[in-house]
Amino acid sequence: MLKIISMKPAIRIIPFLVVCFFISSCGPSYPKDKLAESLKGVLKKEYDIDGEVELKEKTLYLDIILTGLTTTEPKALSDVLKTVQKAMLTITRVSLSSDAQVEYMVVNARDPGWKLSLRIVQRLEDVKWLIYHKISRSDYEGRMVLEIDRGSDMFRDTEGEVFSDDFSVEEEHTEITESEHKKISIEEFIGRLIASQVNMLNLKNPFLSVFLNNPQLKFQSFSSDEIVISVNNYLNESSLLLFKKILEREARKVVSKYDELWSPKRIIIEGKNNQIIYLDLATAEF
Repeated sequence: MLKIISMKPAIRIIPFLVVCFFISSCGPSYPKDKLAESLKGVLKKEYDIDGEVELKEKTLYLDIILTGLTTTEPKALSDVLKTVQKAMLTITRVSLSSDAQVEYMVVNARDPGWKLSLRIVQRLEDVKWLIYHKISRSDYEGRMVLEIDRGSDMFRDTEGEVFSDDFSVEEEHTEITESEHKKISIEEFIGRLIASQVNMLNLKNPFLSVFLNNPQLKFQSFSSDEIVISVNNYLNESSLLLFKKILEREARKVVSKYDELWSPKRIIIEGKNNQIIYLDLATAEF
């Protein structure tokens, strides 16, 4: 699954994006005042995908409805994720060829039946750096936020009825809907990327996930020099030290990519049962 999401097939068309980028320097192919209409049109014409588009200051959102996120069939899952890739390529292509000042691109694929969403957030500048060979392909992939959210604490059984799930996310951790679209800052992006990178490690390594009791991190807020992230479970003494080491390592990787823009000094993790975990990035002392 992660291999499909990784965007490696998408990187194959980077030469095409290069052409789009340099053509746009001669004049925008997709003017800002027609950006939403253009993006929806390209997506529908080339891939027969319907979407909703909204530009919030310098953050461009593309929402698509995508059933099948919970499928157990490998071929069906591959098709679903290829649809997400097509949406990502389209929003990138249009953003590169527009005079709109787009800094962040968000693709939100939602399965309304299960209230499940797959969200991918990218910086347009990172795409340009890849085009200019200022960053490697692996570095580029490490700069994409991947979030999987369940927008309700209810699950459906095989008969279509709903039942409570004790391990569900908290009520405030709902999916972003169109009405909740807002501009993304570099501080928020860094916080979300740190949480995303730790979550991806748990998906890649099931043994690590079991040992840590499958912690799912979610960015909450930031201040002048700190980030607040929530975790959906309680970390016991045996798993806490490893969790902190992993968090520090991933946080430092992310911060090093953007330290010229913003460098947080501390991360606060809010867990279950009022558990608070502090990670000091300035001194690396726990």
